[in-house]
Amino acid sequence: MKTAYDIVVIGSGIAGLSFALKAAAAGRSVAILTKKNRADSNTNFAQGGLAAVMAAEDNFDNHVHDTLVAGDGLCDEQAVREIVRDGPARVRELVAIGLEFSRDTHGQFDLGREGGHSHRRILHVKDMTGKAIEEALLRAVAGSERIDLFEHLFAIDVVTAAKVGAGAVAAGGNRVLGLHALDVREHRVVSLAAPVVMLATGGAGQVYLYTTNPEIATGDGIAMAYRAGVPVRNMEFIQFHPTTLYTAGGAGAVAGWPRFLISEAVRGEGAILRNFAGEAFMPRYHPQADLAPRDIVARAIDAEMKTSGTPHVWLDIRHKDEAWLRQRFPQIFAGCEKVGLNLAKDLVPVVPAAHYTCGGVATDLRGATELPGLYACGEVACTGLHGANRLASTRCWRPSWWRIAPPPRSRTICRRCRRRPRTYRRGRISVATTPTSAWCSPTAGRSCGGRCGIMWASCARPSGWSAPAPGWAISPRRSMNTTGIFRWIRSCWSCAT
Repeated sequence: MKTAYDIVVIGSGIAGLSFALKAAAAGRSVAILTKKNRADSNTNFAQGGLAAVMAAEDNFDNHVHDTLVAGDGLCDEQAVREIVRDGPARVRELVAIGLEFSRDTHGQFDLGREGGHSHRRILHVKDMTGKAIEEALLRAVAGSERIDLFEHLFAIDVVTAAKVGAGAVAAGGNRVLGLHALDVREHRVVSLAAPVVMLATGGAGQVYLYTTNPEIATGDGIAMAYRAGVPVRNMEFIQFHPTTLYTAGGAGAVAGWPRFLISEAVRGEGAILRNFAGEAFMPRYHPQADLAPRDIVARAIDAEMKTSGTPHVWLDIRHKDEAWLRQRFPQIFAGCEKVGLNLAKDLVPVVPAAHYTCGGVATDLRGATELPGLYACGEVACTGLHGANRLASTRCWRPSWWRIAPPPRSRTICRRCRRRPRTYRRGRISVATTPTSAWCSPTAGRSCGGRCGIMWASCARPSGWSAPAPGWAISPRRSMNTTGIFRWIRSCWSCAT
């Protein structure tokens, strides 16, 4: 077993797998660790879909507004705007690796609507979106020679210079050096060396008695980051999904799920919440009624149950045709049938259950934590996107690889075109590289499709330019080939182009 990688990713959901693919495409060796089977993740259980602005009548400002309202004013607006703006591009990436979203009769995306959204913007694969995404990403990972995926390796803790000893800290400051993991099959501890560790471990739903999360969602990444001295924030904000299937005794287990989820997309297609008196009660709680944000709907259901003393409320979509329901929600229809319910003929008993951890490991929009070399993405990370409550089907599409700055290391060849460093002169500007830099000149850049053109901070700088901090890069402007003008920016080697 190989024990040294450029990057170790902990978790095999949409966040970890998509990041691993981008890192591998950028030339890095990647190890993915998952403590059970590769498909065991919250992603695989997601029914509803992905929210992105794809319709002509929708726009980014609408999506941003909906997100801020759902987050109860506690979102980071800059984070929301940048992530929302990235949505369509990330959708196209998923399509490019073979994911086939449901489409309408005209061949356009069949966009659904969920609670808190003012427009239809939910891309889905019927009601099995998470499973379809997971399968597409796993196929792509299997086809990458730079990625090794290890099942049944339970990450224990990140290894830092501070834990190794004072000598390691003095040599380069406290940073990530790798991690320890337990091989649960062979009952032995494995140590992996890596200058970058990406936490993509999901949330902590299993802290609660009733949750939609699989049994792997135990908050491992949050705990590892906390033990390494990295701040965590907003842990009080746990989202409860309003509608999970209620069964006698409270088990609610269908098809192996701790609590069988009845997707919010069902209400997006016209389902109505009713109390035991048959009243459609949500208009009393919010102007959007059954399509109010999740926290409002969950609290309304809880209030109705406590007021009436009933163990659940009802979800009613009996006005829809059975054939249509079977086609649009095949997984949900089958799950209800396993407990003797017909979605087209019966009222469905539902209750709230813990669903999503809105807080987590504090990161910036690059996924970086305060500890150099430690990153987090997906549900384990707290970027400021969700605030006090997550807007339905909203995903933190970042960090993408080009927003993750790798640790400063000496390079003798260009990371992309593999050419040797050289000096580039144009007009009055002369930028000469040192033997340890990773500069690819415009001439070499053309040989690799114009994708290069990055120089590390170890390179010489023109007179009068201030020195960048470690990890900064120098980037050509887009007009480089005609003007030869350069600028210092704070960015990683690949996003500076």
